[in-house]
Amino acid sequence: MGKFVLDWSKPWQKFFEEMTAIPHGSYHEQPLSDYLAAFAQARGLAYKQYPCGNVIICAPATAGYEDHVGVVLQAHMDMVWEKTAESTHDFLTEPLKLRVEDGWLMATDTTLGADDCTGVAYMLAILDDPKLPHPPLECVFTVSEETGMEGAFLMDPADLTGRHYVSLDGGGEGKSTVIASAGGVKCQETLPLHRIATDRAGYVLTVTGLSGGHSGICIDQEKGNAIRICARVLDALRACGPLFLSGIAGGDKDNAIPHTCTAVFTSYAAKADLERTVEEMAQTVKAELQYSDPGVTVTLAEGHADHLIDPADTDRLIDFLLLVPGPVRHRSAAIEGLTAASENLASVKMKEDGAVISVSLRAERESYLQTMAKELKMLSALYGGTHSEYGRYPSWAYEEKSGMRDIFCSVMEELTGEKTKLQAVHGGLECGVFKSKWPDMEIVTFGPLAQNVHTPEERLNLESFDRCYGLLCSLLARL
Repeated sequence: MGKFVLDWSKPWQKFFEEMTAIPHGSYHEQPLSDYLAAFAQARGLAYKQYPCGNVIICAPATAGYEDHVGVVLQAHMDMVWEKTAESTHDFLTEPLKLRVEDGWLMATDTTLGADDCTGVAYMLAILDDPKLPHPPLECVFTVSEETGMEGAFLMDPADLTGRHYVSLDGGGEGKSTVIASAGGVKCQETLPLHRIATDRAGYVLTVTGLSGGHSGICIDQEKGNAIRICARVLDALRACGPLFLSGIAGGDKDNAIPHTCTAVFTSYAAKADLERTVEEMAQTVKAELQYSDPGVTVTLAEGHADHLIDPADTDRLIDFLLLVPGPVRHRSAAIEGLTAASENLASVKMKEDGAVISVSLRAERESYLQTMAKELKMLSALYGGTHSEYGRYPSWAYEEKSGMRDIFCSVMEELTGEKTKLQAVHGGLECGVFKSKWPDMEIVTFGPLAQNVHTPEERLNLESFDRCYGLLCSLLARL
């Protein structure tokens, strides 16, 4: 294996490791898109590269499969770029630092990109094997899934003829497959603030040590939200005396629960009172999260403020952050354990003239989305702010009958010895977009076991990664 971390005798591992050296964060997928186009050119495969970066690579049916229904394999090429607070990693210029521990592949101090380059690697391995039996294949690689599924929305309905669709943005190793997913919309609340330049000593309040996680998959797991915690501590500090915020910043991705937040402020209160209040709040929060997010830390340090927000606007911003609803709003009465609607307070950032707060909404029903968005719009108006919406995506409704799903379940039970569990998920999936464009498509989801996606603790089980490739090949041979 030499300098490589993975086993390059296994094509899917080889392709995955190659991609970890290519930048492919959301909105930065062009290098990987070009890599995929070059892959197709080198093998004489028909392909189409969209201006946005989407790529479709086609492979004709192997002998005996010419009259079978065409299969669409699909994965997104973008990954979430997250790193630890201490990391200096540059995603644009540096390859991920891979390591293997106890059979799990990880990237040191950063996300790994198993979501969803495992699917990309599987498709490349399949396309690279002319002896593998399969129906006509259309392998679709989309961009910007993590930021709103923009690539899926830009797909041209005329470009795909296959009607059996395997989404490789899944997990469960064939022991589960998704049958429905939530729709969603992103909301942005902008609060105008009056800031004045200053040069004063101040304090830095930091909330960190939280595990974060996917805002759809993990929203019901009682994980700590760093912005909400920071707002609670600031609220408690106001009781010590007048507080002047200089700035607050937390969260980065709409689809991730924020795991860090920092606020800079000044106060006329005694330092000892501020320190005591922070320590008391830290203990309160740790007690609340002792079973779900025990790593949380809340600290206060001396700092510097170069701008100050006036007291009324400071109070307005803290109040607003405290009043954003969520995280879980409704639970399904039909499917046990399924979150039916949620709100993720995803980020807060300071601009020159105000604060911008992002909240991502997910729901199985359009009526839930409409109600939650209206509530946020009203809340913004009450605090003198403005509301905007973007990145809306459709839900994928459950279909009781699916011949393709029956085949999938039969193959997986035969190979794994277990019945496939049918799951509805609260996360938004590109399946919903594809289903809206090609209503007659039959869909299954599939993928290897990965954990802690969208966080620097993300890891991929290599045995599962290998097993799933064999399962996928077996499924193609039966379709």
